[in-house]
This record gives sequence, C-alpha cells and structure tokens, in this order.
Amino acid sequence: MSRSTLRRALELKDGSSTALVPLIWRHAFRLEQMAPGSLPMVAEDMARALRNVPLLYGVDAVTLGVDGAHLATACWTAAQPSLSIDDAWSAVRQRRPLEPVPDPKSVPAAEPMALLVEVADRLRSALGEQAGIAFALPDPAALASLLGVPDAVSWANRVLIEVVRAVGSTEPELVLFYGTEARVQPRLANMCGFFRTEAFHLAESVSGKTVLTSRELDDDLALSGEPTWLLTTGAEIPETADPACLGPALLKLRQKLAS
Repeated sequence: MSRSTLRRALELKDGSSTALVPLIWRHAFRLEQMAPGSLPMVAEDMARALRNVPLLYGVDAVTLGVDGAHLATACWTAAQPSLSIDDAWSAVRQRRPLEPVPDPKSVPAAEPMALLVEVADRLRSALGEQAGIAFALPDPAALASLLGVPDAVSWANRVLIEVVRAVGSTEPELVLFYGTEARVQPRLANMCGFFRTEAFHLAESVSGKTVLTSRELDDDLALSGEPTWLLTTGAEIPETADPACLGPALLKLRQKLAS
C-alpha cells in the first residue's frame, strides 16, 4: 500500500501489482467532524482529513473532488464573480441552470477549484511515497447535467480540459472520470497523457480494472480469476460508512489481492 504500488500497477497493468483506490471523499471529512452538507473550503483541514485515509484504510491513493461539488461551484463563481461561495454552492445543489456559461479557462482559477489544487499540493508534500493522488471528475455530460445545462456538453469538455491542465501541475497519478459517457474523451485523454497521468472512465470496460459497488464492498467478494491491477468503486464510499466495518472490508480485499 503505497504510491509505488499505484505506479507499478498503472505501468505494468498485468496484475503483478494491484492498486486499491476506492472513492473516499466526504467520508474523510466526516471522520474529522467537518460540517456535513457544507462545501469544505479550508485547504489545511481538507488535506489533514485526506492524509489520514491511507493510514486508516491502507489505500494506495487518496481521491480528490469525488462529488464534483467544487468543480461545479467553481463554474458558478467563474460565471458570476459577485456570488459568494455559499450562494454558488446553493445554486449547484438546487440544479439551477448555469446561464450564461463562463469562459472555460476561467474555471480552474475560481476559488473552489484553485482550492483543490492547493489541497493536492499539500497532500503531495505530506504523503510522500505513502500514497498517490487521484482526481475524480464528472465526464462532460455529467458536468453539464450537474450545472443544469445538459446541452452544453461541448463547453463542459473544454472546461475539463482546462481543469486537467490545472491539476496536472500537482502530478496526480490518476484521473478517474464518472458519468454516462463510459469513455474518456480523446482530448481529455491527451491532456492527461501530457502530464503522464493515467485516465480511466469508471463505466468503461477495461481489462484488469475492477469497479465495485457499495454492496460488493460489504459482501465477501469473490474476485474473478482475471488479473486485477486497479480496484476502485463506482461511487463514493458513503459519508456515513462505519470505519469499524469499512476498514476490515478493505483489509480483506487487500489480502485477497495479495493471495
């Protein structure tokens, strides 16, 4: 369980090394007693919460931005700079249509996204070789839907290109996309590749990549005989998950992967 395990798994993709990268985000904040339902906006607190995840659960990477909240809120504040963060976050939760949409290049510089980059920088320094860093981002269709403008997929794709360009400076090992498209858009894949960052879509069928549901994680899972090099979850680990149950479940998975 380390950054080197993640790197080896992504490089070889032959099952000789398997990275355990469940989507843990809000759960980490809850363990630190951060206000539920809020949009965390203190980099030091967020980094501290996420830094504890590898220690607690033995994962090979921490995952950032899993629910898309910071990205969506950044789109609102980029479009309407006079909005407070709280009002922008409220607009996201209410699925109010974002009109007009902002210049894609302005989104990474908006405070909520700039914050995630800062958190990643802090984690890179704090974690060292203990664990890698993965960003989880909505695919273009999912981002457009999250912002109440489902027809703005092309614009959302351009936003994500700029976001990947921004987070690439933190040298993440992995970017995981989620949504209905079931593939990484070519320009997004190329941008990830420029930073030597692996990009996968959680819904895409890729040999050796296993995506678990929450129920499968809870059950005594029997892994297929196919070599697995990346084990993740299709959705975020529930915020209210009991660490006394989640920890042993992840440990059992780790032991199965090593057997």
